[in-house]
Amino acid sequence: MKGKIPKIKKVQQTPPSIRKKKSKVSKKKIKPVSFKSRVKERRGAAVIPGGGYGISGPQGYGIVRSNRYLEWANKNKQNSPKGNVIGIGPSHNWRLTKKNLSTKRVVVLFHIYYNDPLITQEILKDLQALPFTIDLCVSLIKGKAGNVATKKLIENVFTNVKFFEVRNRGKDIGGKLTMFKHLLIEKLDIGYDYMLLIHDKKSPHSTVISGEGWRKELLRGVLHHTSVKTGFSIMEQDNEIIGFGSARWLRGGPIGLVSMIGPRTAKEFIDKMLTKLGRKIPTHFGFVGGTMFWCKYHPMMSFWTVETLDTALKMLESGDIREPSYTHAMERILGMILTTFNRKTLLGV
Repeated sequence: MKGKIPKIKKVQQTPPSIRKKKSKVSKKKIKPVSFKSRVKERRGAAVIPGGGYGISGPQGYGIVRSNRYLEWANKNKQNSPKGNVIGIGPSHNWRLTKKNLSTKRVVVLFHIYYNDPLITQEILKDLQALPFTIDLCVSLIKGKAGNVATKKLIENVFTNVKFFEVRNRGKDIGGKLTMFKHLLIEKLDIGYDYMLLIHDKKSPHSTVISGEGWRKELLRGVLHHTSVKTGFSIMEQDNEIIGFGSARWLRGGPIGLVSMIGPRTAKEFIDKMLTKLGRKIPTHFGFVGGTMFWCKYHPMMSFWTVETLDTALKMLESGDIREPSYTHAMERILGMILTTFNRKTLLGV
């Protein structure tokens, strides 16, 4: 019995040490890799001070979120030979009044597909609360039931509204590009300072977030009084900021990452569309997922001609769209125009 006791003790001591070693190895293997780490280490993108994914630098494909704007702006000013960050200090309180924006000319491009009076009224109410006068352009699907009622509803609120009936092509993107075209043809673009792109989003196909929730988040980023106050206060004083939208749906970084749509990539579609438009595909860019954002008017519109808009519209898919698609490639190209091609930065609020 005495000879067996040490053996028993030895057996009892060994398994815990083995289990401990296994536990350490196991933890090391299953240690989760954060999305931010994957972006930084595997995709080669930098995580900018604004908290977004992308690179803010001389090539101008950055994004920045408003809660980190001052940190980003101060750093950018120190590193920028242009010195294009002006009038922003740590004590800045984002003052915005109707008086200092009363001279600005603003056009709102509003695409309507569903003709839902509740959604339309909700958006019209927010548009009325904006601190400046707007010119309103509205696109509706040609021949769709409810168009007449929707027009009357809008005309009861806005007198300076222009309606366009468009083909059901490219979802809201098709409607917005068609309004771009009419702005150029009718030379309505002379003198505009800012433009806003919005639509009555429902996205019944979405599995990531409910269409209603997505719409409300996007609209909050462009129409809520706090978002408007912060966005315009910064955009008016900082020439580096070209537009703003919902911080949650702000995207930016290397094209291999942010051109992804579900399990497949839209990179090939983006490349083909840009080739048709006479541009090369960039390595990085930023955009607002959902295509609702404010931006400076001329940097966006100077990219387009009537001919290039016709080319883009012909490439957009009709009816129910499956991914990847030219429609969602164009969503990203609109972001490229503002960030990469204009060498500027989008703000998330």
